[in-house]
Amino acid sequence: MKEVSLTKAILNEENINTFILIQNSVANPKTFRMGYVTEEKACLRFIDAKVFFIKEDGQTVGTLEYQLGAGDYAYIQSIAILPEFQGKGIGRQSLVFLLSNQLKRVSKIGLNTHPKNKALSIY
Repeated sequence: MKEVSLTKAILNEENINTFILIQNSVANPKTFRMGYVTEEKACLRFIDAKVFFIKEDGQTVGTLEYQLGAGDYAYIQSIAILPEFQGKGIGRQSLVFLLSNQLKRVSKIGLNTHPKNKALSIY
């Protein structure tokens, strides 16, 4: 398996465009309640959450975002992997990396997903 890493995404035009491209590549009205991401929605998510790009051997293949709550709580807002990279364990590796690095001091984690999400098993 190739090396997967998370890189903190800063708010700039290039990153917003990459974020929108990845998020909208997985948007499906049946399983993705947030709908398609606009530039305005993307900017708000960069402000409200910690946004990371998921990289496989240096290539951006997905996004991961979370928010820290009160005390020892974190909420994983989304994990999105470009369709052509799905099914390779990248989402799982990213989640393990997040939990053992950025969120290692957090004892409660929340997330929502659709019951028909193809990646449901990683949670």
